[in-house]
Amino acid sequence: MTDIKNDQQPELTLSALLTQRCVNFASSDKAVDIIDQGIEKMFKDLIGEAFRSYGNFGKLLNDAFKSALPTNISDVVDLPSYNSLVINSMRESWANSGVHVDMQQRVLELAKEFTTDKGIPKFVMASDLWKAFIEDNSEKAAEEQWERPQVMYEESDSLDGYFSVGLHAAAEDGYHSKIDSQYRCDVYLAFSPQQVREGRKSTPLMHEGHPVYELYHGHVDSGVLGKKVINAYSRFDKLIMALYYGGSFLVMDEIPDSDEMTYPHYEY
Repeated sequence: MTDIKNDQQPELTLSALLTQRCVNFASSDKAVDIIDQGIEKMFKDLIGEAFRSYGNFGKLLNDAFKSALPTNISDVVDLPSYNSLVINSMRESWANSGVHVDMQQRVLELAKEFTTDKGIPKFVMASDLWKAFIEDNSEKAAEEQWERPQVMYEESDSLDGYFSVGLHAAAEDGYHSKIDSQYRCDVYLAFSPQQVREGRKSTPLMHEGHPVYELYHGHVDSGVLGKKVINAYSRFDKLIMALYYGGSFLVMDEIPDSDEMTYPHYEY
C-alpha cells in the first residue's frame, strides 16, 4: 500500500466545489460583462415596449400622423411632374394648420378636379389674377350696380420686398360701405419675394422681366388659407389654390389699381 503524501489537498465535496466556483466567478470580469449585457437587454426591451404601436406613446404618435397626413396621397401622384410641389405644399399646410381628415379629403378632390385637364401653372401673372377677380364678381356687381371693387395695395415697411393686397368686391358707396383695412376685405393676400442664390449673393427671381413672389398667407371670404378649404369653383379660386397649395408663383407684371379694375358693365 502506498502512503498518501502529506501535502495532497483534501478532496472537496460537490457542494463545497460549487460554492467555491460561484465565489470565484462572482468576482471575475466575465460576471460583470454578463450583468451589463443583461441590464442592456432589459432597457432595450423596456424602450421597445414603450415605442410599440399598441403602447400609449405609439398610439399617440399614430394618431398624430393620421391627423397630419392623408392616407391616400397616392391618389394624386398622376399630377404633371413639374407640379410635384403640390404634395409638399399640402403636407406642410396640413401639418402647420391642424386641418382635419375630412378637410384633407376635400383639398385632394379639389386639387384633382382642377388639375385633371391641364397642369397647375408654374407662374401666374398678377394681371391675370386681378382680371379673374373682376370676372368672378362681375355678375353680382351688375346686380348691385357696383362700378369698381375696393383695392388696397401695401408694401411692407419692415420686410424688404414683401407686399399685401386687399380686394373687396363691393364698391365704395358712402361711409358705411368703405373698407378701411385689408384684413376686412373679401380677399386678403400676402406675398414674399423669391430669391436666386448666385455664389454668396442672392438676387430677385425674375420671370419675363418681372419679379416673382410666393403667396404665404391670406384669406378668401372668411376662409383662412391653410385652415379652411376654399371651393375652387371659379377661375380666381383655382388660381389662389395653385398659388397657395400648388407651388405656383406670382409674377408681378401689374400692381392692382382700383382705377384700372372696372367691372364690365361700367366699361364704355
